[in-house]
Amino acid sequence: MNADRPSRRTIMSILLFLVAPAVLGAAGVIWAQDADWLRPVVPGEDATTSLRVGDDAPAFSLRAYNEEVALRLVKSPLVGLNFFVGIRPEYPKEVVLLTFLTAESQTERHDLAVLQKLYKKYRGNGVVALAISVDKKDPQTVYAAIDRNDVAFPVLRDRFAVVARRYDVKKYPSLFVIDKSGKIQAIGEGYENDIEGYLEEKIRDMLAAG
Repeated sequence: MNADRPSRRTIMSILLFLVAPAVLGAAGVIWAQDADWLRPVVPGEDATTSLRVGDDAPAFSLRAYNEEVALRLVKSPLVGLNFFVGIRPEYPKEVVLLTFLTAESQTERHDLAVLQKLYKKYRGNGVVALAISVDKKDPQTVYAAIDRNDVAFPVLRDRFAVVARRYDVKKYPSLFVIDKSGKIQAIGEGYENDIEGYLEEKIRDMLAAG
């Protein structure tokens, strides 16, 4: 192979870099993690979910692993999306950072830690974080991850993936940013590299929008 000839992967990376600004401005972008940067995923091609930006977020109600946190937040061990997106008038509307993850993955990844960091920074400004654990195995793995990361938001049980199927989650972890009216405003996967900065930008934009 000619050493001076760019590889096909390099060419594709350059093309993606050039077209990304135009694509990112289009409606219905789905965000995903690829190596060291965020990229839009073309619907139907390696998509995280069949849901789209602008769709209504499916409702759910699940029991929390850390019930004491749920009781402080919503006065119930069962936590539902309707507590936060304006359906329940007794609770204020909030931006929801919703993550689907597997308990086992938390022994190696740090999704809960990043979510906890964002939650602590913005929870006084109308932002709530929820994690849904999809795992049938020993719940002690989940409890250990909660304790290890000192998680202050509800981590919910979806042992049989009922809610995960409702969101058509295909990859873990998967992320949904939901606005105060219950509309999905961003979809992505992973909590590494630039995802934290991107989430902060989305949070600030959504809070500014009211």
